[in-house]
Amino acid sequence: MLYVLLLSTLTTTLYMLYMPTLLQRITPVVDIDNNQRRTVWLDQADDIPTEEYSALLKARFERLSAWPNYTLFQWQATQSQQEGLNVAIREALINGKEGCCNSDGDIQTTQEWLKRISAAVKYAWEAYRQDALGYDEFRPLSHSGTNMTRQGIGYFVADVLDTLWLVGLQKEYAEARQFLADHVTYNQTGAVSLFETTIRVLGGLLSAFHLSGESDIQLLHLADELGTRLAYSFETDSGIPPETASLQHQKYIYAYQSSTAEISTLQLEFRYLSKLTRKRKYRKYVDRIMDIVLKALKWDGLVPIYFNAITRQFTGNTIRLGSRGDSYYEYLLKQWLQTSQTEPRFRKEYDAAMEGVKKYLVAVSPNQNLTFVGELLSPHNTNPEFSPKMDHLVCFLSGNLALGATQGRSLAEMSPLELSVSNREDLILVRELAETCVRMYLDTASELAPEIAYFRWTNLVTGIEKPFDVNTQLVMPG
Repeated sequence: MLYVLLLSTLTTTLYMLYMPTLLQRITPVVDIDNNQRRTVWLDQADDIPTEEYSALLKARFERLSAWPNYTLFQWQATQSQQEGLNVAIREALINGKEGCCNSDGDIQTTQEWLKRISAAVKYAWEAYRQDALGYDEFRPLSHSGTNMTRQGIGYFVADVLDTLWLVGLQKEYAEARQFLADHVTYNQTGAVSLFETTIRVLGGLLSAFHLSGESDIQLLHLADELGTRLAYSFETDSGIPPETASLQHQKYIYAYQSSTAEISTLQLEFRYLSKLTRKRKYRKYVDRIMDIVLKALKWDGLVPIYFNAITRQFTGNTIRLGSRGDSYYEYLLKQWLQTSQTEPRFRKEYDAAMEGVKKYLVAVSPNQNLTFVGELLSPHNTNPEFSPKMDHLVCFLSGNLALGATQGRSLAEMSPLELSVSNREDLILVRELAETCVRMYLDTASELAPEIAYFRWTNLVTGIEKPFDVNTQLVMPG
């Protein structure tokens, strides 16, 4: 399983390492319009919208709190962070500088980074290919593999297919693609995770089909076959699917409780499949889920990590952006972007949620000044408990905030007026969170980040610092 995780997350993890220099990796501008835009940018590059930002903070913290007895952190960007963002903008616009820094602070070009990433992916793929080609999961210590069903569903291969393409391993991509075309069928018995199979197998097939210029019909046929079988799970009385999907048709009476992230992280894949196949049922199923979810009660845009299909309300004792919560927030933004920003309800919910994150969950450690996103326990009470625990999964938020602030564009493609005070704050939080995520790697002896990290934190009410616990904390926190 280690190599599955390596291949499926390596490129996104290293992308997060790039996030502190997101604004510095801008293609040099060449045309007249962009030169004019750059001139306007440079004229305003040292400006800090102090009054506007003060108004934004005032409005945020004067809004009625979802928890009247909860003591707010009142996180805000500092003057130094505002100035640092301006420096990054100016350097990017002047130099069009590309590259990133290694752990020793040496500048490396993007191409050098790509070579290192590609080599790491190739190393992992060759180990899997030698010991477990075709198996759904790889066990590197025993040099063996296991399947999730009797025949296997091509889980590992489909999951890494687009990664192989993106890092330039065309020979390995062709081999993996041919294996799927020749050996994988979904016409078999067995139960699989609806969420994991959708994002990794269906998503992998669709991503590879897209990268082929939407020309590899065999991949689309596989995706359609799998989508048809996974869609059986949507046929519940409530419209909310269970967490497990049967590959053979089976009528589900109901699903009682499902993971928030799992039911709201199906939409991009099934919407795209619907567009490609012109089968409206795929989109109808997943849109119905969001119709239900978006009507449920929320706390300043934040939601617990389970959803009750009977009451149609969120349930559970934890609000977090880690496991079971993360991609709910991720897909709010991406559903808005996927449909060319024609569904404003998703952007509205995303913006509300990010306001809630900043208001209740963002904190800073006392020694290293590391910005992190914690968790809220017992949100149904009037005074929930803050936990300084951050899953490594939360590192997705850095990239997501950048995507929301820029909509995927470089500054050279934007007008200064498009970078609002809120967008500036998001980009500052991008840089701070990315730095924390980098430190989660570099502050361990192995330079492997822990799955869960606890940070030093002082209770705002009692003034007592949370003690270090060797039984629950993998590394000494900052």
